[in-house]
Amino acid sequence: MPNIIDYAESVTQSFEEKALGDVDSLIFSTLAYAELYEGTIEDIAGGNLDTVFSDTMLAKKNRRLLLAAAKNPRFALVRVHSFVNAADENEQKQFCAMLFEARDFVYVAYRGTDSTFLGWREDFNLAFITPIPSQRSGVEYLNAAAGKTAKPLFVGGHSKGGNIAVYSAIKCNAEVQRRLERVFTHDGPGFREDMFELPEYKAIEKRIEKTMPQSALVGMLMHCLKNYRVVRSTGIDVLQHDPFTWVVENGEFALEKELSVAAEVRNSAINGWINTLSDEERERFTDALYGAIKATGAKTTRELAENWPQKAKAAMQAVASFDEDTRKILFESIGAVFTLAIKNIKTQR
Repeated sequence: MPNIIDYAESVTQSFEEKALGDVDSLIFSTLAYAELYEGTIEDIAGGNLDTVFSDTMLAKKNRRLLLAAAKNPRFALVRVHSFVNAADENEQKQFCAMLFEARDFVYVAYRGTDSTFLGWREDFNLAFITPIPSQRSGVEYLNAAAGKTAKPLFVGGHSKGGNIAVYSAIKCNAEVQRRLERVFTHDGPGFREDMFELPEYKAIEKRIEKTMPQSALVGMLMHCLKNYRVVRSTGIDVLQHDPFTWVVENGEFALEKELSVAAEVRNSAINGWINTLSDEERERFTDALYGAIKATGAKTTRELAENWPQKAKAAMQAVASFDEDTRKILFESIGAVFTLAIKNIKTQR
């Protein structure tokens, strides 16, 4: 089935002929997982790609995506700049952003969770902390980016990057918010319920576009945006989070009417359970989940996938003392982390 790589190879109209849409947004958001410092997409693709994709999620497919975009007049001369990559273990922060600048617009791209478990820990913190450090950095970055250009602004990201994009659009300076054309969140997690009552959210709400696959898990965590579109995916269950499994037909996402029944049941159970917890209980849960991953000795998804049966045993033993309901959710969460880690390694071979 055709995906974003096929789109990058075949849709050659300029952005004046075919306006930037959600498929273009997912391409920029996916390329944001790579180390793209300075230059046009064409120039970057002609450089040392081993450096660009040194530790990138889904590196093999992302390399193909960059090479396809570099040969396409729609993307080739888009300039990437203002790259920022900041990680702080003490602050529990993993933040990365960059600008994709075309002739008539600037796209602010926030990277989703990378291959390090420092980034995963910050994801876990979303359940009980607002704002997390990357959300604060996202606001600062967007305000600074707006000061560099008078062009129309688009903002987006995949996974946690989508959450940061929406948060930044809500919390940025009012004059910056007025300049935002659209905000894209591709399977990005939601927020605590009170976020949707803010006047700043209501001011930007109609410009937010959320897309997620049929079996979305990440995109349905916490309280979700009311309006979203469901994209057909060739992946299985949680592996649909992989943006390369999203189906593109005739230059647009292939859409489904609703999430799968299994996803609805699972997400209702998970969010229902989370909502019964106090902030203190949520923090203890995320500490337990992060502690289970740390018990494996792995620091990245690549390391987790190596000799994974032994690491899975160590993770399960680390949560054995919890009550039955908590253990059940922890086991499911740990299983999803291992599944994604193993899948990522296979796609890089």
